[in-house]
Amino acid sequence: MKNVEEFLNLKDKLNVFKNPELIEKYFEIGLRAYNPNDDSVFFYLEKTEYAELEKYLNDNEKTELIMMQSIVNIPKLEIIKNIENDDVKLEFLEKNEGNNAFQIIELLSDEKKEEIIKSDDLIKKYKISQDQCVDIIKSLSDERKERIISDEEFSQKLNLSSYKIAGIVSEMNDYNNKLRIMNERKFAVNEYALIIKSLPQNVKEKVIINNPYKITKSFIMGIIANMEVNDSINFLKNNKQFLEKEKITIFDIVRHYNTTVEKQLAFAKNIEEFDISEGEKKKIIAGLLNETKEKLDLSVLDNKYEKYAKLKLEDSKETQEIMEDGKIRIISDYTRKDKILPDLNSDLSIYKDLDELLTVVPQIDLKSDKDRQRFDDLCKVCPNMHINDLLGLGCSSVKEYIEGEKWINSILNELHSDWNQIQKMAFIHTSIGKRLSYTPEQGTEVENASEERPLWKIITNKNGVCNGIAQLEQYMFQRCGIESEIIGCEEHSYLKAKNIEIPTKDGIKVGDTLLDPTWDLAWSKFNTRLHYFCRDYKEIRKYDIMDDDFDSKIHKNEELENADLIELDDENLRKIATSIGIADNTGRFLGARLMDARFLADILCKDIDANINLKFSLLKNYCPDFAECINSSMKIMSGLFFSKNEYFDYKECVVSRVFDKTDEKKKAVLFTYFDLDEKGKRFYYADKEKGEFIQLSQEDFENRFDCYNSDKKNNKRLWEQENEIQEQLEMNSEKVVEGDER
Repeated sequence: MKNVEEFLNLKDKLNVFKNPELIEKYFEIGLRAYNPNDDSVFFYLEKTEYAELEKYLNDNEKTELIMMQSIVNIPKLEIIKNIENDDVKLEFLEKNEGNNAFQIIELLSDEKKEEIIKSDDLIKKYKISQDQCVDIIKSLSDERKERIISDEEFSQKLNLSSYKIAGIVSEMNDYNNKLRIMNERKFAVNEYALIIKSLPQNVKEKVIINNPYKITKSFIMGIIANMEVNDSINFLKNNKQFLEKEKITIFDIVRHYNTTVEKQLAFAKNIEEFDISEGEKKKIIAGLLNETKEKLDLSVLDNKYEKYAKLKLEDSKETQEIMEDGKIRIISDYTRKDKILPDLNSDLSIYKDLDELLTVVPQIDLKSDKDRQRFDDLCKVCPNMHINDLLGLGCSSVKEYIEGEKWINSILNELHSDWNQIQKMAFIHTSIGKRLSYTPEQGTEVENASEERPLWKIITNKNGVCNGIAQLEQYMFQRCGIESEIIGCEEHSYLKAKNIEIPTKDGIKVGDTLLDPTWDLAWSKFNTRLHYFCRDYKEIRKYDIMDDDFDSKIHKNEELENADLIELDDENLRKIATSIGIADNTGRFLGARLMDARFLADILCKDIDANINLKFSLLKNYCPDFAECINSSMKIMSGLFFSKNEYFDYKECVVSRVFDKTDEKKKAVLFTYFDLDEKGKRFYYADKEKGEFIQLSQEDFENRFDCYNSDKKNNKRLWEQENEIQEQLEMNSEKVVEGDER
């Protein structure tokens, strides 16, 4: 700046910035720019000159300078920051509504910030959001932070959730304050983890090792991965016993989403310093991101690891199918990202110890018997890998895959070479029902989605839900050359088979038809008439309409409403059933024999207790595993076996599920309850080990079993819901047996 003393003596210093000649007189560099629209002149001054200028202006002059329109590129926030008086800063804010109020408020004193965020009028005036209020609180002193979060009324007004409070605590300067608040307040695990990440390294290490806040494995991994790279490496090297106790591996940290490329490079460079097996080291190198591998200096590695550094990870986030018209159809949202797709034609020994890194979707990756055989060989090399499917909602183990494929192959091997498509479909459709029942814990507090859908897992568990069951049937159709598509509705999934030769009264027709293996599970299990095999849309939708005309819309799909679909008539259905062995030579389904026996029992056995026990025996003889296939048994029992009639009478009857109070997993148990009025109440449960119904007194039954929360109404257990249960069973006897499962 030139002529400083003269400038200081000016009464109106700001007038300098309105006059180009004065600008040039006092400033070393004064660049002019002309606006051709109105011939006005703008001035650009260097930041260094503004910084010098700061020394010679008072707060009000600084404010006026910022407001001047003739000067552009002014570092306004820098100037405001150097204004000492908060009121002057706010005055500028009020004159300039276009400026970011939050940025200016951040420049105020702690006292003024607290005054603003505690005033509804000021928050509204300066248009400060709740999130901005939280950021302002984070900028305050520890004492003020703690005072604010301790004010429950104020915290509630600002909608300060526990997680936001944890974020505020993590911004405190003194770690002792953080520890004290963590000990005094109750936080969720993820909130404790958020605060712990902000602690000094030595304190952080002590906290996670002692773990007084019961931080779970995944959050401990996140804290370690979030450390500075050298701190993370040293922690892993020096705390082997702790890592073993928590079942955390170095591979887990290297693969954690918080681990950057730079950190991965450091881990690879120091890999020989870790006291881990060679297999773990191979897995770490193979699991490095592709970007890391590209930057990795292979000379820092032992030669034996080089081939693992050359394995590429998959980038695709979804499975796609290119259709005949060239369009791409997304057929799965399963993520392969950062996994290795093994080359089944290569030396499979390279994949030993890489189980966790492999990704295989047999439905699309195994295209031939040779591929399946090579994959079986890979399963022997990598017995702990997870096997994926197109749903991507959980995985199957190698053991489950082998058992599932064994069963699938046994069914496919039973298909006669002279059978047509629809016979093969019917045999597969009913075979699934003989193997699987609907998951009995579905809809309860212990439901586990990852157990109910994976293709080979549900075969092993013998239980599944609709999209998993539909996927299984589609896969088996695919294996024998039958094309199909999964139809997804809001709450249900079923299949559309394509280009099928279907016999009708008018001769053979070729086209598409609908199948619902889930809703046919019980009928397949008990060899009764199939209701959801080769139907058109209109017919399959009929079963969505309840007795009170309520439309459940389970099968509703707008794309199918005008589709040209083929319906298999009853006569041809029975012919097909006879040809595959589930109906006799007259076309009568074999399950009818059980219903005949039930009808005779009602006529001939008048003593109701003896009648009940006789029906239990009939059920056991016809279906020895009735206690395991709970939902299928429930459907047959409630709808047909114990339906109320002139020969078999009771006040109330319940056929449902309970769980044993001593069972931590709360696995479902089939039970039956009868209120025989004057003869009293009867409670029976199906013992899975004995394969028998066991009778207990009401007291003993209630001491041993309880209902799931979802089965209780107004906190009443199933046998206490008198009117509701009676109405439900009467409806079940005709309608729900034809499609209660989704």
